[in-house]
Amino acid sequence: MISIRISLSLSLSLSLSLIYYSRNGTAILRNKM
Repeated sequence: MISIRISLSLSLSLSLSLIYYSRNGTAILRNKM
């Protein structure tokens, strides 16, 4: 049960980070260019 909770928390954090970087990634690329 503990391993399942860890995997769920990791997947949630990864998905949130992907959404966060996908939203801010475009702005960062525009600022660099």
